[in-house]
Amino acid sequence: MQDGVDTGLFRSVGNAFVVDGDPASVTEIWSGLELDMMVAVVAADLALDIVHDCQAEASCGVDAEARVQQLEEPHLRSVNPLTGGVDIGAPIAIGDRWTEVRIRALPDRLTGAAQWLCPEPERLDLPIVPCEE
Repeated sequence: MQDGVDTGLFRSVGNAFVVDGDPASVTEIWSGLELDMMVAVVAADLALDIVHDCQAEASCGVDAEARVQQLEEPHLRSVNPLTGGVDIGAPIAIGDRWTEVRIRALPDRLTGAAQWLCPEPERLDLPIVPCEE
């Protein structure tokens, strides 16, 4: 039997093993947390939108001609045990430099939907304002 957690925003992952008394049985364990796949897709889209909006406004230092692309899948940075919210890092390439856009998803316990917080263009690492849909 394997216990797990799935909040809709993230889930626990790991392996199971059986204690059978045989010293040759593998009993090494690993565990971790990963983003829900749909949460990762939304986070990637939000991150690209944020950087493109920043680029269009020309107020945050992103060159209008710079190529913007997603480098890797967004990843879980942290979980707030009190709110169930998650901080997500979305690696983005802007021209020849790398940055990480931080996004926060907070669960709505009544509807099951997430409230998304995004950074302002000047601070891509500080998700504090509601994301524009």
